[in-house]
Amino acid sequence: MNRFLLLFFLCLSVFGYSQVDFNLTLVGQNGDYANQRYNDIWGYVAPDGTEYAVIGSQQASIVYSLADPSNPEEVAYVPGAQSVWRDFKSFGEYIYFTTDEGEDGLGIINMTHAPDSITFEYWKPEITIGGNTSTLRRCHNLYIDEKGMCYLSGCRVNSGGVLLIDVATTPGSPQFVAASDARYSHDNFARGDTIYSADINVGFFSIIDASDPDSISTLAVRNTSSNFTHNCWLSDDGNYLFTTDERPNAYVGAYDISNITDISQTDRYRPIDTEGLGVIPHNTHYEDGYLVTSWYTDGLIVLDASRPNNLIPVAQYDTFDGPNGGFSGCWGAYPYLPSGLILASDVNSGLYVFEPSYQRAAFLEGTVTDATTGLPLPNARVEILDEIQNRNETDALGFYATGYHEGGIVEVRYSLEGYKRGFATVTLVNGEVTIQDIALEPIAPIATVSGVTIAATDGSPIASTQLYIINDLYTYEGQADENGLFNVNDIFPDTYEVYTGKWGYFQGPVEIVIDGTSTVEVPLTEGYQDDFHFDLGWIATADASTTSGFWERADPVGTTYADFFQSNPSNDVLGDLGIFCYTTGNGGENAGTDDIDDGDVFLTSPLMDLTIYTNPVVSYNLWFFNVGGTPPQDDRLSVQIDNGIETVEIELLEDEERSGWRNRSEIQLTDFIALTENMRISFISGDPPPVGHIVEAGVDAFLIEEGDPVNVTEIATLESTITSYPNPFTNTTTVLWEGRSLAQNAELQVYDILGRLMATHQITTNEQLEVGAQLAAGTYFLQLRTGNTVEYAGKIVKVAP
Repeated sequence: MNRFLLLFFLCLSVFGYSQVDFNLTLVGQNGDYANQRYNDIWGYVAPDGTEYAVIGSQQASIVYSLADPSNPEEVAYVPGAQSVWRDFKSFGEYIYFTTDEGEDGLGIINMTHAPDSITFEYWKPEITIGGNTSTLRRCHNLYIDEKGMCYLSGCRVNSGGVLLIDVATTPGSPQFVAASDARYSHDNFARGDTIYSADINVGFFSIIDASDPDSISTLAVRNTSSNFTHNCWLSDDGNYLFTTDERPNAYVGAYDISNITDISQTDRYRPIDTEGLGVIPHNTHYEDGYLVTSWYTDGLIVLDASRPNNLIPVAQYDTFDGPNGGFSGCWGAYPYLPSGLILASDVNSGLYVFEPSYQRAAFLEGTVTDATTGLPLPNARVEILDEIQNRNETDALGFYATGYHEGGIVEVRYSLEGYKRGFATVTLVNGEVTIQDIALEPIAPIATVSGVTIAATDGSPIASTQLYIINDLYTYEGQADENGLFNVNDIFPDTYEVYTGKWGYFQGPVEIVIDGTSTVEVPLTEGYQDDFHFDLGWIATADASTTSGFWERADPVGTTYADFFQSNPSNDVLGDLGIFCYTTGNGGENAGTDDIDDGDVFLTSPLMDLTIYTNPVVSYNLWFFNVGGTPPQDDRLSVQIDNGIETVEIELLEDEERSGWRNRSEIQLTDFIALTENMRISFISGDPPPVGHIVEAGVDAFLIEEGDPVNVTEIATLESTITSYPNPFTNTTTVLWEGRSLAQNAELQVYDILGRLMATHQITTNEQLEVGAQLAAGTYFLQLRTGNTVEYAGKIVKVAP
């Protein structure tokens, strides 16, 4: 690896994806099998009180002792069929699990003699239903009720309808009892002879009476908000059912089922700060009035559901430091250990053990009305102005219900198009409901803004600039004429940000107050920036042989490969202007419908004069997904720059099966090419014939600015006396600088291949340091540095045992 690429990986800027963590403290973590990808998790408590966690990977079920929760210790490894999906439940001294690939049937882990001796077997009986006999080979999920009745969902028997299995009468030796309707059930919850089934394919939950195994019947069904009901869980009083829909931008839903002939939705919740970014809820669990929910790339979220008409987040921990959306991150959660600890599984990094700070939300409710007519105002936005984002809207009667995770004095803002914003200072109390009504004053779109776009350096007018005038309620478009003059009428008086679209200039924003007739100057600073909200003249071309997957500037339409991997983005990059990006093929439907086929596609910028910079740094976010077909896997996404004399490649992606926007690339161009007045950058992706694969690419948030992304002085001469051994390693490696004299402020930093800082070790008087114990299997980069000087840069590789 050359010097630049090493520094690129070590110092890569991480585009901010993580959510704010609060009220969940990380106690312990284990990710020894990160190369396998993890799935669901459950807990088990031994007769002596020792708590255990069981987590699934693609190749096995792994049992951990939590005798020391800060250091989960593996006590059993149960191999099984290769599978993305495993699910677990426990009853008595056994853990039962399903595997939705292969032919393992129902797995049974015997914990009777744990931790000294843990055994397992697979139960694959012949089951006869309606005269038809089939072998139980695989199922998707299971639940075990308080009486020891196990309900299997999504088996390759009974068309996936729920199967009833007795695991109580003869522990460890299940007995088939009965089958419910032959309608695919993805997941279920059961209590008191009633089954609550998440019927994902038809988009509803069903309530099933199983009191008589010979006459099981469906009592009621109810669609959920995204028509893709993934799981459901019952409140302690049995009056409410809580559900998830495993779809991008979907919700946790709350339903009043106290009268099954009139089921109603009481509330729904999704995280506000990643709203619209393709984030997916997975599994929710009810515990003492709280919903503990695994939310994939948003991590673990705890909602106060004690008021089912007002779901409020009261704790959160983001286990996944990566792009929003898709099926990475937190898969499952388990909140039922006697200790109160919460277990969570992350697809990418394994087992997490959390100590929650459970506390009731501080609720805020009231009514918003028209100050002139007194009539209720529906769809008014209500926001508590504090660190954690929240938002609610009034219903048809002007009523709102919201809240915050902690009490105190807060300012609340009320907004509705056509009305003057309202504000209220409110004292919130945890566990209590504060009532705050407000009346908003109507206004009319009577304001006008006129002005000129000018060069920030000398004030000269800039012609034909596109304008985007925006705040959280209103948006307006405009364009400057050949003299830089613009005029936009019929604007609601308010404070706005003005963004500008002009190739060769930064887009802003400039904040202005528009009230009556306002005149403004909008200064533009030289530079190159494009979030692709404006059409600034990029050129999309392709080989003559290419049949699909051409570059498009668009609001991306997500596609999914194999029901699990997101192949085309469903949203642009978080935090940039607008909702557009460039993506290859945006036809939606199946993953292969509009991906790149039979050639290369090219996206090329307009000309750039980079001599205006001393040391230009280009940054952008890439999407590249590549999977399927047969070898060779010869597809790639290449980033190239041309100065009119030569063309060089500055970045190349060739990896496979990776969903999500990549962490932000930052590349110092002077390391590659001489700067001229006639430069272009190109993004080139392709799926060359004759072998076809699923190939999708994207680019967003393009920027060139002055600076150095490395922020590190020259690397000192590498000393052969600094070594690491063993390398590769399975547990730890020792970094040795025998005979070297290092400054007392020296430190050893460990980075992963995405440039994320994984560990920092202060150098002592010793001449060696052991590292890697807490790292998952993978490739890492070391920097041994003193201040800004890198004394040593190297690579280590950890492999799974």
